[in-house]
Amino acid sequence: IAWRLLISGFALLVAHNLHSLVIVAGSGDRADGPTHAATLVLGYVLVMAGGAIATVPLIRVDVGGMIDATIVGLSLVGAAWGLAVRPVQEANEVSPSAQSSRLVLLLLVSVMIGIVVRAIVVAKAARQAMIYVLLAISAAFVGTVGGALTEFSTRDSTWWIGLCWLVANVAMAAGAAHPAMRHLSHQPRDVRLSPRRLVFLGAALTVTPGLVGLEHLLGRGPDAMLLWLHALAVVPLVIARIAILARLHAIAEGRLAVLAARAELTGLPNRRAVTEHLDALLLRVADGRSPGAAVLFLDLDGFKEVNDAHGHQAGDRVLAEVAARLRGAVRGADVVGRFGGDEFLLVLEGDPDGARAAGLGAVEQALEPSARLGEVTAATRASIGTAVARPGESTTTAELLSAADASMYRVKRGRRARPDPAQSRSRPAAMRAGRSPT
Repeated sequence: IAWRLLISGFALLVAHNLHSLVIVAGSGDRADGPTHAATLVLGYVLVMAGGAIATVPLIRVDVGGMIDATIVGLSLVGAAWGLAVRPVQEANEVSPSAQSSRLVLLLLVSVMIGIVVRAIVVAKAARQAMIYVLLAISAAFVGTVGGALTEFSTRDSTWWIGLCWLVANVAMAAGAAHPAMRHLSHQPRDVRLSPRRLVFLGAALTVTPGLVGLEHLLGRGPDAMLLWLHALAVVPLVIARIAILARLHAIAEGRLAVLAARAELTGLPNRRAVTEHLDALLLRVADGRSPGAAVLFLDLDGFKEVNDAHGHQAGDRVLAEVAARLRGAVRGADVVGRFGGDEFLLVLEGDPDGARAAGLGAVEQALEPSARLGEVTAATRASIGTAVARPGESTTTAELLSAADASMYRVKRGRRARPDPAQSRSRPAAMRAGRSPT
């Protein structure tokens, strides 16, 4: 699609130039009229659309940068038009419609310059090809401005304008044929909106209003056409840029909220997030809006021995494995959190006794198989304490967690008093075998 648009655009520009040659050769007059102007403007529109589609992968990851480049390009043409082109056009009494088509053409070319410059900055792999394209568009810009400044001069003094178009066409062909062009779709590096870039963008936005103010000081009427077209093009771009910044800010806030509520190693809700959830649940339990709650407080048995014997990396893998098993053992509405260290907390909503019994059975079954850590097999069993809150009871989170913690320590002391015979012969208490079992 991109190449079809580009070829169609260039075909229209060739037709435009051939029409000019025919008119000049036949009558000696300059080609003019709405059709002649439409082929020129439409040709550039198609070329710009094709180039934009070709750089979609680049634009997709750098939308803000492309908007900034477009705004800078529009400011560039505003300065060129107000300081150089418009005075010549008015001095020679060019019609407003002809001036409008010339200004629109300059806007299109300047936008293309901005986008290509941005592509050169961020797409390193395609930089050599894009430099040729930049040379082509820059030559077209110079030729367009030069044509507007010299269209009433003798042809002998404007030979260099034809050279600009020759350079533009040769450079565009060289860029399209360059091997680096295929890398234009590669992902560019991320370039953030730095303070320096923000100042530069703000300065670019002040060019056209500053130019209007200068014209007023010089006693010239403001260029209403430039103001209208500039506002029509720039205001939507600025709004889009603000929308992108707002979206990035919302994404950053969301990531910070996740980081603040999640344990990095396991991905489970952290202590603060679990207690906040339990606070809200206990309020519903107290006023009868919830059938009750049960909490399971888990402390891994012998986790310290795992770290001492095999290092913290092995311990981290045990924690991640336990977290995954706990998530799979409970219902989707239940909350599993890492309370700290090797302690986990499960918050179950429902009939207190039923939820506690079901949760205990599911967790014990999930943690029964040992975890394979390379050449080491580690037990993942835990001491589990429980506590419940029944409907109508005003129980605080601190009271419920304290009861579950005390229950867990009673279970742990009981296990220490009655060691597992299968574990008594193993070297560390938490390890069934120092190496893989045969």
